[in-house]
Amino acid sequence: MGRGRPAHVEVTATGEVRAVPDRLRLDLGLEVRARTPGQALRQLAERSQRLARVLDGGGVAPADRQTTAVHLHAVHEAGRPRSDAFEASSRITVRLGALDTAGAILDAAAAAVETSLVVGGISWSVDDRALPMRAARAAAIEAAMRRAEELAAGTGHRLGPILRVAEDADPGPRPPGRLRQRAMTAASGMAVEPGEETISVSVWCRFALLDPGPAADRATPAS
Repeated sequence: MGRGRPAHVEVTATGEVRAVPDRLRLDLGLEVRARTPGQALRQLAERSQRLARVLDGGGVAPADRQTTAVHLHAVHEAGRPRSDAFEASSRITVRLGALDTAGAILDAAAAAVETSLVVGGISWSVDDRALPMRAARAAAIEAAMRRAEELAAGTGHRLGPILRVAEDADPGPRPPGRLRQRAMTAASGMAVEPGEETISVSVWCRFALLDPGPAADRATPAS
C-alpha cells in the first residue's frame, strides 16, 4: 500500500483445467546410406514416395504434412582419409486429427521403408482451447478473490472491487524432448495414448481495501 494511493491489496492466482488432446503431431524422418551422393539422394526420394503413399492411405491431407529438413553428408570412417559412403536424410512433420490412426500409420510406415524410418517424437495439443481457457480463467479469478479476501480480513479491512486485472495465459503444450529411435521392425499396431493436457491461466489482480464496517457484498470482477 503506497503513500498517497488508496488502500489496496495485490494477489496472483492460477486456475487449471484438464482437457483431452484432439490433435497429434508426429515427427518422422528417413535416413539412407549409399556409395555416391546421387545414389543416396535417389534412395531417399524413393523412400519419401513410399512414405507419402502411406500418409495418403492414412487419410493425412497434404496441408497436414510438412518437410522440415533435407540433409546430405559424407560418412567418414575412423582411420580412413577419404569417405566411401554418403548419408541422405529428411524430416517431416505430420499432424493428425484422427488420433486412432496414429498407430496404424506408424505400423504402415515402418513396413514401407523398413530401417530407413526414424521416429523423432510425438506431441499432443488441444485444437479448440477457447472453452477450457474460459474455465481456467474463471477458476483463476475465483482463487484470486478468495486469497484477497483472506488478506483483507487479516489486516482488518473489507475487500472492495477489483481495480486492475491482468492475465498470463499458458502458451500451450511444450514439445517433448526429442526421442531418436530407429524403427527396426513394424510398430505392430502400437497403441498411442493421448492422456490429458493441463491448461492454465494465471491472473494478477489489484483489489481496493475498504475500512471496517458492515458486511459488504462480495467483490465482483469488472466487466
